[in-house]
Amino acid sequence: MAVYKKSEDLAKIGSKLIEEKEVFAHLRNPSCRIAYQECDTSKTNNGKTVYADTEKVKDKLKALLPYDFIITFYGDSLDLSEETKEKLMYHELRHVGFEAETLKYSIIPHDIEDFKDVINQWGVDWIV
Repeated sequence: MAVYKKSEDLAKIGSKLIEEKEVFAHLRNPSCRIAYQECDTSKTNNGKTVYADTEKVKDKLKALLPYDFIITFYGDSLDLSEETKEKLMYHELRHVGFEAETLKYSIIPHDIEDFKDVINQWGVDWIV
């Protein structure tokens, strides 16, 4: 059975990136709340390793969970170097959509711009 726990280490990485990277300026609004957690087991999707994912907290759960998004790092990612965890967090934060004027939240799906940005910064093998 998978064990999930809140991660202060991942929260520090996420907060640092949000403060330092202009691409995340929209996430600096305090009403956009992101939880960071780790899971002790690995995750796969269609036979491929999932190192991390980002999900939007459903509206019906917001009374129970004081967050808008949850970023989870899975078993295989917990052994990555701090530098690689930061790259992975950058990628996951790119999925967080928040429109400050309307307070609307959304998940931004993978797209060419996201991958182009990551590859331009760190190359094709950025997750190793």
